[in-house]
Amino acid sequence: MTKPLTGRIAIVTGAGRGVGRAIAGGLIDRGAKVIVADNGPSAAGEGADPTLARDAAATLGAGALAYPESVASPGAAQQLVDLAVRRLGGIDIVVNNAAIHREAPIAEADPGDWDAVLRNNLSAAFYLIRAAAPRMRDRGDGGRWGRIVNILPAGALDGGLARAATASAGAGLVALTRTAALGLADSGITVNAIAPQEQPDGDPSAIVRLVMGLCSSSTADINGRLLGMRGGGFFQFDERRAGAPFSLEHV
Repeated sequence: MTKPLTGRIAIVTGAGRGVGRAIAGGLIDRGAKVIVADNGPSAAGEGADPTLARDAAATLGAGALAYPESVASPGAAQQLVDLAVRRLGGIDIVVNNAAIHREAPIAEADPGDWDAVLRNNLSAAFYLIRAAAPRMRDRGDGGRWGRIVNILPAGALDGGLARAATASAGAGLVALTRTAALGLADSGITVNAIAPQEQPDGDPSAIVRLVMGLCSSSTADINGRLLGMRGGGFFQFDERRAGAPFSLEHV
């Protein structure tokens, strides 16, 4: 039996461990080929360990390819997309999952930390969408298929005394999601965001299930949404229906 994502090619950032690695594994299990993009820094974005992406790709198997570099620059994002095209034949799915955390009360915050969080949590997603969208338009079912999922760090929408950078990047990522969804809809490319309300690292199965649903061929009508997760269930943020239940019955 053909798997649902057979022939699809995906990029997942922050895929060397945790939720990102689980998402990459879910895509491979469904038949996709995946580039595991992760330069292996600490949670604060410090240092780098290129073996993280390589080891993850080796463990995930023949459908995985490592990219052990940061994508937080326009050139690096373009190199990543070019790698997908050159080695795997194109790009159909992008999951922007990479994020760092450097927080302090505003009066004590280091401007360099602010810049680093926005660059890694928001600008990197913009760079990758910008580089991938033209290739997505050239590929798929007559140029009419693509899936982009942006994942906010847990609690990014909650604000908080020491979360100015994370919350600001999260709000920007929501706006980027909605803008990209409008701009790419005519090409059959959907763009959605997920904002977990709790840390899913202990059991990433719920967030993997949601990402797999958004990447399926049967969710073309789900576009520009901001979806939340709590207690293993899903809901959508909507100014008209705050916390409205959301389900993906087919996944």
